[in-house]
Amino acid sequence: MGLMFKIAWRNIRRHIGKTVVIGSIIFIGALIMTIGNGIISGVDDGFQKNIVDSFSGHLVLVSDKQIEDSVLAIMNGQTVQPINNFKQIKNELVDVDIIKGILPAGVGYVWILNDSGQPIDQYILGIEFEKYYNFFNKNLEIVEGEFLAGDERGVLVDKKIREWLYDFCGYWVKPQNEALNLDNLTKDAKKNIKNLDIREELVFMGLSRKNSSLDILAEVKGVFKFKQLNSVLGFYSLVDIESLRECMGYFTAADVKSQVSQEEEALLSLNDDTLEGMFSSSFEDVSGTNNIVLSDDIFKVQEKVKEIQDLEDGVYNVVFVKLQPGVGLDDAITKIEKISKENGLGIRAIKWNKAIGLMGQLAMLMKSALFMFVAFIFFVAIIIIMNTLSMAAMERISEIGMMRAVGARKFLISKMFLAETFILAAMFGGLGVVVGAITIKILAGLNLTTTNEFLQIFYGGDTFNPLMGATDILLCVVQLVAVTVLAVIYPIIVARRITPLDAISRD
Repeated sequence: MGLMFKIAWRNIRRHIGKTVVIGSIIFIGALIMTIGNGIISGVDDGFQKNIVDSFSGHLVLVSDKQIEDSVLAIMNGQTVQPINNFKQIKNELVDVDIIKGILPAGVGYVWILNDSGQPIDQYILGIEFEKYYNFFNKNLEIVEGEFLAGDERGVLVDKKIREWLYDFCGYWVKPQNEALNLDNLTKDAKKNIKNLDIREELVFMGLSRKNSSLDILAEVKGVFKFKQLNSVLGFYSLVDIESLRECMGYFTAADVKSQVSQEEEALLSLNDDTLEGMFSSSFEDVSGTNNIVLSDDIFKVQEKVKEIQDLEDGVYNVVFVKLQPGVGLDDAITKIEKISKENGLGIRAIKWNKAIGLMGQLAMLMKSALFMFVAFIFFVAIIIIMNTLSMAAMERISEIGMMRAVGARKFLISKMFLAETFILAAMFGGLGVVVGAITIKILAGLNLTTTNEFLQIFYGGDTFNPLMGATDILLCVVQLVAVTVLAVIYPIIVARRITPLDAISRD
């Protein structure tokens, strides 16, 4: 083997011109493939990180009665199955060592009703805003108005939804008690400024196959956008959890009444005739003392019903879960579902990329597009190197023919060509991988950012952060070896066909 590499090295130095040409092609191919792999890894990591950290968490818990996995992007009109026992779930999971945090929420597929035409469909996410904002690392940016404060009720409309509402429904949404911000109007809205239909409230109708959902009127408190990937996540608007429960038919009067005493509930259930009878039978003096006392009792009970209850006593339909660093999704799902079975929680866990449905497919589409680009470079490199090596073999007919004449067998010729090609691949291809890795580090160090929503999809977030880890370098080496092997097959066949007679004829 050592002798063969000596012969190969001698041939490489002897044909220096062809060596430089073939080596340059291998270098450029390895460089482009390395940079492409780094970009793919960066986009994939950025997309996953930003979706997980800013929108979905690592896992989404749903009722074990929920059939479909794409609960954050369900489009068939089927309501996500409710979770009625969040406090029990919280008690069992909050101290589990693999879990970093959990956050309950409600998701709904709704229509925004339009009194002048076709309604527009969208998703709403019901949350306790402050908990949501902190859980997802302050992932929102206010465009107009203000965020929801405390137990305030209302809706935060995504800026992309607002633009869709104008395009399809013909009206412009702005926060209540806020002046119209002309700078945020679209071009078409600015042209129609004199006749602009402005709305400060939206009517949501929850969509459900069981038709158990309701219409709600929500005051617009603000217009927002997701700081990263708003072009992907911007079909969600945010409402307080109570509004979502009412809209989707989860939260009813019975849910509140169940928290008052039987005596108080009996008072609330009295009809008008019964109340009048009680008043007339107890009206014994002109002071009306009994009447006043009874009215105060009813008023107090009614006020108790109106008080905001502990929101965690209500109904949710999803629970976002963030895991501790280094915990595998499959291992976490196994452990959580084991806890659920042992304690009768009635839940199951879904991976983030399945829960987000189409958004997960978009991430895969972006990764696949970049992979196809690298594969194209891979294929082109094979063709070019193969043709160059084949021409080099034909130009060496005299040399190879003389070797055959003195007793060299086809197997020796094959090994010689293979050794020459692998030496070139190791030298020039290795240099291409090293330069590509350095280029990736430089690009990552530039900290390139963008506010362009299309580029954010390509970047996997607002920052271009290509990665080059040990796995990526190993992948580059494997690809380089594959290119070398595939590119040298045909040239070896050409060289093996050369005979001593070919050398004599050539001379």
